[in-house]
Amino acid sequence: MKKGMHFSQLISDEQNKTHFIKNAGLAKPALLNELGTSNIKLNEYAYQIINSERFNPEGLSSSITIIECALADLGLTGGGNFSEINAAIVKFDLCACPVEFGTYIRLAYLEQAESNVETVNQNPHGALTIFSKPLFENEDFPRGLYLRNFNNAKWLRGYCCSDDYIWTSDARMIFQIKHPDK
Repeated sequence: MKKGMHFSQLISDEQNKTHFIKNAGLAKPALLNELGTSNIKLNEYAYQIINSERFNPEGLSSSITIIECALADLGLTGGGNFSEINAAIVKFDLCACPVEFGTYIRLAYLEQAESNVETVNQNPHGALTIFSKPLFENEDFPRGLYLRNFNNAKWLRGYCCSDDYIWTSDARMIFQIKHPDK
């Protein structure tokens, strides 16, 4: 962690955006319809996550407050894997987002900057990864979701990676704020 870095400094950085995300209480079919109506594209991994029996959008809390920031802002200047990121966010009173909120986060982030840089087997340029706990501890099942605006299309994409995959220090992620009133 950066020396003297505190939660208040994290949220005061203009690049680190906070959002209040409301759960509309939609069941899976209505949620998929809402994404389609909003012209949000999904890849096969996103469909696997949403169609999983463990994906329960009706069991969510009514709302969460999130922050978008780079891993370097959390003190991970060399990047980090899932467990290192998880350890870093605790110091800032952040936690993993429920994966089900990924759909609502995508609907709230319709003004995401476009990136047309293609990548293979790495975190895509311009992506906003939603930091969440995987639904299954199986590395063959998608681990989570990320947002991307690619070729004039808004995407909610699922991804697979190993537990030791390292996100770069400039990778931007979305975390839940545990106590948004701070």
